[in-house]
Amino acid sequence: MDLHPSCPYCGDHADTADHSFPEFMGGKRKVPSCRECNSRFGHSFEAVVSDLFSKIHIYLAGNGLRLRVPLGRWKRAFDQDGETYDIVAEQGGLRFLLSGPVVEIDEETRVLNARFGSEKQARKVLSSIRKKYGVEAPVDISITPAIMPPIELHFGQEAARLAMKMCSAQASTLPAFRPDELFLAGDRVKKYVGTATLDFRTHEWPERQHEPLAHMIYVERTNIGLRGIVKFFGAYQFYCRMGPPILGSSPAARIGVLDPVEGIESFESVTCIDIPEAETEGTERAVQTGLSQWADRFREAAVARGAQESLWIKYKPSSE
Repeated sequence: MDLHPSCPYCGDHADTADHSFPEFMGGKRKVPSCRECNSRFGHSFEAVVSDLFSKIHIYLAGNGLRLRVPLGRWKRAFDQDGETYDIVAEQGGLRFLLSGPVVEIDEETRVLNARFGSEKQARKVLSSIRKKYGVEAPVDISITPAIMPPIELHFGQEAARLAMKMCSAQASTLPAFRPDELFLAGDRVKKYVGTATLDFRTHEWPERQHEPLAHMIYVERTNIGLRGIVKFFGAYQFYCRMGPPILGSSPAARIGVLDPVEGIESFESVTCIDIPEAETEGTERAVQTGLSQWADRFREAAVARGAQESLWIKYKPSSE
């Protein structure tokens, strides 16, 4: 892979590398970047989207579709019988653990009941109980609820910023790419100043069809500048304006696809599809209709790849 020495996010010297598809999505391919951008993104909008994706990954696993992605802990996932529980994905299934300790002690300092969400949590709290009351406590650290809780999909400004970042990374792999092709801020704070908006349009993608639920990055350089499309889970789509037209630049396009079910990632040069400039996102009603359709499309894609038919998907407006 040809490595360009400049960071695609700020134009400064690249002294490290960043994933084209974020690692929490299962991405492996990297592009050059600077440490400052890489660190800042990871602690800001990427962290928010990573938390959302972790919930989605665990939710799908609980409904029969385990993706080839890192699985973490869905904190405070649901309430049952007055208690709040986390969901933890482990090899072979899911565990439903108390989000916090529950300890009942009577007036005579007898421990009537003690339950914990993890062994680490239990050791810490029990140690405190021993020191304070000089007693031992029984431990019950897991339960199994009757059903998985529903999941609310909220692709807001953090997801839009991630889409812009992914497009910028992909653009840096175009032939003869130059950092001045991107809308870069001229102030002392490193940042890109392009725009990413919800895109409810249907695009004819070049070369080949992609598996349901696949993530995609498409970027093109044309006479109207650098433009791109990012699609999450085969349903949630953003249009990205990354840079102005550059005199003398040659048309080019690249597409990246990540199938989270098989864990297969691919990148290739393709023919430009000439993405038209996106209009405004529309009225609030049109946006809500589009988001609802995306939720339905996500569910259909998940079921097509092996999830249970009873998959319960809700959506939240991106403006919330």
